[in-house]
Amino acid sequence: MRSVSEGGDPGDASGVVRCRVPLRVSFGGGGTDVAPYSAEHGGVALSATIARYVVATVAPRGAPEVAVHSVDYRTTATFSIHGDPLYDGNLDLVKAVVHRVDPSWRCGLSVQLESDAIAGSGLGASSAVVVATILAVARVLGVQVEWRQAAELAYRVEREDLGIAGGYQDQYAAALGGLNWMEFGAGGQVAVEPVAVAPDVLEELECRLILWFVGKTRVSGGILARQIRNYEQGRGPTRAALDEAKAVAYDLRRALVRGRLDDFGSLLHDGWLAKRQFATGVTDPTIDSLYAAARSAGALGGKILGAGGGGFLLLYVPDSRRSRVLEALERVAGARAPRLLFDPRGPRTWRAGAVAGMGGRLRGFIA
Repeated sequence: MRSVSEGGDPGDASGVVRCRVPLRVSFGGGGTDVAPYSAEHGGVALSATIARYVVATVAPRGAPEVAVHSVDYRTTATFSIHGDPLYDGNLDLVKAVVHRVDPSWRCGLSVQLESDAIAGSGLGASSAVVVATILAVARVLGVQVEWRQAAELAYRVEREDLGIAGGYQDQYAAALGGLNWMEFGAGGQVAVEPVAVAPDVLEELECRLILWFVGKTRVSGGILARQIRNYEQGRGPTRAALDEAKAVAYDLRRALVRGRLDDFGSLLHDGWLAKRQFATGVTDPTIDSLYAAARSAGALGGKILGAGGGGFLLLYVPDSRRSRVLEALERVAGARAPRLLFDPRGPRTWRAGAVAGMGGRLRGFIA
């Protein structure tokens, strides 16, 4: 790949490679990782990867083309490994990753994608797709890619090559995995520090969190573009809200490390009040109704994940009130997600073709 100059021999490419990358939930600081705020004032994020995944399966292909199949969207795309790809909204993330491979290394590939959450859910699925594709393609080519290289390359693919508005945290969360504190500065500087929390605290937090799908996804780019425009035009509420969100993120980290979970839940509410001021579209009547119902039934706090406007609501609920909150949400809209579980391991890549019974053409691949 253009950003990786060491390792491997494309002539070694053989077999089927899978890469599984966890999705993430962001507890605080989201939005402050978006330039120009992050470059001028420094952004932060507190996030954790969860046991929901994107899986990329990549195999060599005889023809000088790349065939991509999305299981979730039931769509395919085939394009030449030579020349510039056509970015037309159909599997552009994979096209951009392959285009980043040095031309002398490119070979025909079959790529299959499957995700536990579609784009627009607020769980960082798009960045997880890019990271999974980068790591799987690199393994097929025999290239060693470190987690930071994968994150930086994923950021360039999304923000520079495809012009998708957004910040830095999703790429780094996907590439590293675990519970992390991130700081973002001028010139794209990113510092990542694992957060040390007692295992009992994390397991109890899992039991006190609820993921609730609000019934629709959203395109985050429009919301983030309005946030950026508001900030650049000096609109007071947006700048003040970003400052407040950053301050709350520091408090969230402190509460979690100290095991003060109810304080953590209440701080989620403070962060949500700030996030609502970033731009129009972060919330809507459905989200507001769900959140109000949850709070009335006993939730201490929560937030919409991702940029907002749809996807998943994350709620903190003391154990004694969990049933009441779930019943209240069911009366309003949306659907309960499986119980949230953290996954600290990060991406996992393996050669599936070496497993007995995996030979032959993979189901779902283009012939």
